[in-house]
Amino acid sequence: MQLTDFSFLFAFLPLSYLVYLLLVRQKIKTSTLNVYLLVISLLFYAAQGFSSLFILVFILLWNWFCAGAIEYDLTQRANPSLADGSALDPAENMEAPNLGSQTGAINPAGSIRAAKSAAGFHALPAARQTLWLCVGVNLLILLLYKYLPTWLAPFGFASRWISQFVMPIGLSFYMFSSLSYVFDVYNQKAKTCSLVNFGLFTAFFGRVIMGPIGHYAQFKDQLDDHPVTRRAKRYGAVLFLQGMFYKVMLADNLALIFAGLETNTSWLGTWLLAVSYTLQLYFDFMGYSRMARGLASLFGFQIPQNFDKPYTALSIQEFWRRWHISLTDWFREYIYIPLGGNRVSQSRWVLNLFVVWLLTGIWHGPTLPFFVWGILQGGLILAEHKLYGNALNKAPAWTRHLYVMVLVMISWTIFFSPTIGMAFARIGRMFFVGIEGFSNSQAMFYLVHGLILLAAAIFCATNLPKKATHWITVHVPLNKGLLGAFGYGLGLVICLAMLISQTSQAFLYTAF
Repeated sequence: MQLTDFSFLFAFLPLSYLVYLLLVRQKIKTSTLNVYLLVISLLFYAAQGFSSLFILVFILLWNWFCAGAIEYDLTQRANPSLADGSALDPAENMEAPNLGSQTGAINPAGSIRAAKSAAGFHALPAARQTLWLCVGVNLLILLLYKYLPTWLAPFGFASRWISQFVMPIGLSFYMFSSLSYVFDVYNQKAKTCSLVNFGLFTAFFGRVIMGPIGHYAQFKDQLDDHPVTRRAKRYGAVLFLQGMFYKVMLADNLALIFAGLETNTSWLGTWLLAVSYTLQLYFDFMGYSRMARGLASLFGFQIPQNFDKPYTALSIQEFWRRWHISLTDWFREYIYIPLGGNRVSQSRWVLNLFVVWLLTGIWHGPTLPFFVWGILQGGLILAEHKLYGNALNKAPAWTRHLYVMVLVMISWTIFFSPTIGMAFARIGRMFFVGIEGFSNSQAMFYLVHGLILLAAAIFCATNLPKKATHWITVHVPLNKGLLGAFGYGLGLVICLAMLISQTSQAFLYTAF
């Protein structure tokens, strides 16, 4: 079940939301509401298949158990006396670091920080071992379902066996969210919570399939209090409808242009292929992220935005601060900073940079084009830092924007190509190498018939819609609420008409 399926739009969502509002009206406790939300989230995911549901539940239980074991070990090592019940013996507590406040009460959190600061990382062997074991099991599951089927495909006997392991939809997304909980507990940014709260954080039906990837320390307070206000409901409905418009009206129609030009070998056709995919990927994934944020707001949660007009960026570094924000934040928080970030030697910083971007490429897929794509991003960021960053900053804005968009489209060409040879052939044709001609009838057909769509997509990818909305609000003498309701209502009708005509496409990022 996807967010654009009729079964979701006209059965699952309205029924589950109506029951939720009835429970809220009865002033049911937040903990009970969370149980309800977790149950309907698991039911939603069960539509993907019971084997997928089993993997999700296993990951939830495993990571929740590991986080609890890590916190237990941290507490015991910070307060050894707690393990044998001798906490009230002053003689044994005299040397314990930071046992309490001036009143003499024990402060476990302060003790943990003091112990870790005094003894360093190696003072926590059991917690560290549990962390590595936890991560190892998660990576083993990811390897089994996401990578081995592709890597073992050339070997017939292994391929037949491994083909039984069909990757659960959203595996990478909810696995990374749940791991953020384990890491945050290990780093003492958060305490453990109930299994219900943890399960809801990871498996909330709005984002379990394609994110945005959650960061537990940033989200934990909302699990205890997520009131459904009128403003939140209105904001959630608007976000959801906007996301549906971007997905159904723009991304799905751009997908038709991309599919029609995949075999085109003219210069114009190759560029149209890159442009259509560049826009399709953005509106497909951004549309889903906005729908997920809208659903969360309907139920009282606030999820940070996952995209911030990335195609208006003026450098590759800025692009990655605006594109798939939750993923780049995750890698920065849990990989880049623990490796030392940029507070190390230059050679180590370069290594850290490429490790993160290689892992980012591998996260997207198991084939060589994804590896090359990840390394290319790291190389471009390194080049901006060390080679031409100052010159780029002094260049006119339009040249900087052109520089970003050309490199982004080259990068996406590597990203969507099934083989690295095909990727380089397409990039060559973008620069007149190996083309059959400047254009052909197929390329012209899609240019003429898709020109309005491409123009609308480019318009919506910029800040112009926001400026146009502001201008209309100031200058058009109409009831703004009525005008907005009419616009969103019309957009919904058009989207539903397209869904009925079966032109809707599956979300692209379900493959990752």
